[in-house]
Amino acid sequence: MKLSDIKEFKKKIPEDMDIEINISCPNVDHQLVCDDIEGFLNDKRRFTIVKLSPLDTLATVNRLYVKGFRQFHFSNTLPTKKVADCSYDGGMSGSVLIPYTSKLVKETREKYPDVQIIAGGGVHNVDVMEKYLKLGANHISVSSILFHPIRFIKFYSNIMWNNM
Repeated sequence: MKLSDIKEFKKKIPEDMDIEINISCPNVDHQLVCDDIEGFLNDKRRFTIVKLSPLDTLATVNRLYVKGFRQFHFSNTLPTKKVADCSYDGGMSGSVLIPYTSKLVKETREKYPDVQIIAGGGVHNVDVMEKYLKLGANHISVSSILFHPIRFIKFYSNIMWNNM
């Protein structure tokens, strides 16, 4: 999101609609900002989540916490570099995110026991999910596993079978 977009988004998004603000997408052609995004916080929303990059640090969480954010989603895709003969930039998802997400969850939980943390990245089995929960995540996000329906059904069945 560009700084100039914030005012327009605020006009269009109902004040009572829960939102997730992604300040970390590697697929945009400009620097994303977190200045003035606290304008999305209000008492009518139950959730105003900020989604961070795996390369973000506790310093970014600190800046957002001071602004009033108490819900964090770790983490978006890991940015990739342009290949010489290709103009494509993008991001990697899946297991490569586990160490980044783990670090952000652990550090954030230790410093801010009052926040809600969504952990995602590499959640392809119950072991990864349990690791994130033990580190302090309140919620789990799955994505890439949905491209593999049989693996997802096994994952989901395991959770339901074990009453997790």
